Amino acid sequence: MPRKEELQNANEKFKNALESQLDEMKNNLDKVGKTALIVAGGLLGAYLLSNAISGSSKKKNKKEGKEKKSKARSVIIKENLLSSTLKEQAIIFLLGIAAERLTSFLKDLDNKTDTDEEK
Repeated sequence: MPRKEELQNANEKFKNALESQLDEMKNNLDKVGKTALIVAGGLLGAYLLSNAISGSSKKKNKKEGKEKKSKARSVIIKENLLSSTLKEQAIIFLLGIAAERLTSFLKDLDNKTDTDEEK
């Protein structure tokens, strides 16, 4: 009988250890998923903003090229310095915001897990 009880206790300990590891894995996956969503949202915002800034001039260039159809005027018009600088600064700004939010999110998660471990 004592051997059977020892085996049952060992089985319960093993089961509890597996369940706690599974819970940790779920929490880690949640953290990674949320972090990925935050970063993807920031990158998407930067992409959309850059397209909004430079998109209208590209559409105008395409319309002019179709209407005039002359080889001399079908030369690709490069973006001017101002629009490219604004686009770069907007992307840098949005990536900075995304990095700050990601850092604060990770700190909050670390603090939360530290308090959970103390319990």
